[in-house]
Amino acid sequence: VGAAGHPPAQSDRLEVATGERLRGVRVVLSRGGSLSGRVIDAQSREPIAGARVALDSATMTRVESLPSAVTAGDGRYELEGAPAGPFSVRVVADGYVSRVIAGITTESGSAVERDVELTPA
Repeated sequence: VGAAGHPPAQSDRLEVATGERLRGVRVVLSRGGSLSGRVIDAQSREPIAGARVALDSATMTRVESLPSAVTAGDGRYELEGAPAGPFSVRVVADGYVSRVIAGITTESGSAVERDVELTPA
């Protein structure tokens, strides 16, 4: 299950027979943290506009709509819905080597700032 501003969550396994209805299922989404910062060129130190910063799927549940953000003209991004505990983000931009940043930690409702340098491809 996914929702804006919340990290993805997964329910316990449920088995439902064909034609059977299941009621009363409740999945609780935790309040996500936020991750923000700037993405810059490692050589020129200039901001990179249009870079995508996303939770790395290798560290998350199988929810397909993982939170992501795109950098503005000044290279700034804000990623809402970061999970509590350690996680990784993948940063991708045209003309640059993509990068995975591991070991970022937030807590429910907290904000963390992390700048990222990308090397030109």
